[in-house]
Amino acid sequence: MPDGERSEEERPDREAERLQPSELLALRLIEGAGHVRIRTILSVLQAWECPFAEAVRLPAPTLAAWFPSGSARLAGLLAACTAEIRMAAERMIAEAAERGIYPLSFQDSRYPAALSAALGNAAPVLLFAQGNPDLLSDDAAGIVGTRRPSEEGLCWAEACARVFAARDIPVISGGARGIDTAAHEAVLHAGGRTVVVLPQGLLTYPVPPRYAAAIEAGRALLLSEFHLGAPWRTHAAVTRNATISALSSLLCVIEPHSLNGSLLTARHCLDQGKPVFHAGLCPADHPLTRRRNARPLLAKTGRVDPGRILRVFGQARTPLPRQSELF
Repeated sequence: MPDGERSEEERPDREAERLQPSELLALRLIEGAGHVRIRTILSVLQAWECPFAEAVRLPAPTLAAWFPSGSARLAGLLAACTAEIRMAAERMIAEAAERGIYPLSFQDSRYPAALSAALGNAAPVLLFAQGNPDLLSDDAAGIVGTRRPSEEGLCWAEACARVFAARDIPVISGGARGIDTAAHEAVLHAGGRTVVVLPQGLLTYPVPPRYAAAIEAGRALLLSEFHLGAPWRTHAAVTRNATISALSSLLCVIEPHSLNGSLLTARHCLDQGKPVFHAGLCPADHPLTRRRNARPLLAKTGRVDPGRILRVFGQARTPLPRQSELF
């Protein structure tokens, strides 16, 4: 038990407790327990030298005394992590393991460093993956865009995908129809590697046969920051966009016709100081075209220039200055 009389200054520094994935998942199953709040809860427990397994057995009023003024909600979230919820999390992870799905906690050595570097405390505390985890350790390129592309837009997405596949650069995108699917399909057809970042739990996602074969061959990875049974939700897709941008060293955004997910992903990338190539913006004079590090995707010939993209990608491996504003 923590010593309630000990001041903050008197508490010795100690290594953060390594939680089991099922414990982190149990917290994530509680409504309102987001990544930042969970990290704050764990920091408080670390400061009070109280193991998580002990803390979840204490009543909310006792826990509330440990949290800063105005943070009683955090104590309530911790108290809500009941034995039933913890057991449900354990069962869910066991079920996922039977399908080849494994957890990656923020304390795991395989957790992608790019997420922590780009998102800080907002980085997911727990990921679920199916496929080759090595795809998360390499510099990658993002390709995103509209769900309703033109024929030209599809050609641009496929051309970009082939550029990266030819250099064995993993491609990052979502799982939506349109540009996302075109990019993944083109990469796999070219023998490249791809990461599908989903706005739903992996247990609710029907894996297309083409992806399943690529996962088996080590050339594809499904990734989700949402609990295993989470359905597809619009707000989850918005949250997921930050993860796509964080995992990408460079982004190609194709035919984003409104302030939708792909433009938000571009915004995140530019905020993180990363280069963004754009094509098919509507209107053509969209504010994105005037932002620093934003470049037209197409050369004067009207085609994708592989050499130009790869040159910028190579430079993007060195972090660029952060950009604090965007349209």
